[in-house]
Amino acid sequence: MEIDGKIKLRDTPLPVKTKRSENYREITQDRVFAGVREGYFIYMIQNEVFNTNTYQPNDEEVGYFIDEVQVKVSPQQMVRMYNVFGQIIKKYEQIYGEIKNIDQIVAEKPELLTDPSSKS
Repeated sequence: MEIDGKIKLRDTPLPVKTKRSENYREITQDRVFAGVREGYFIYMIQNEVFNTNTYQPNDEEVGYFIDEVQVKVSPQQMVRMYNVFGQIIKKYEQIYGEIKNIDQIVAEKPELLTDPSSKS
């Protein structure tokens, strides 16, 4: 393994034994908010409740989230994530076809867009 003598950066990753934490849990990302701070990026993932036995919607609620995770990422990690996610998006599209955004889906099938204010 080579090490840069000036700043002691490793150019090859160290082997890592993977083991799930006892605190491991899985959430589905329903919303994400992101921003920048000096020295790092920050994003928040929110998981929204849909139809569960514990949730009773009412007109006063704006939204209800059962989980929220905030992540801080260094600029170097963010660039690496950008590259990794770009690669896996390409691979997904090669296997399953083009990923369309909401605007494209609505343009093709406007009947899928419903008015949330209508009480049907």
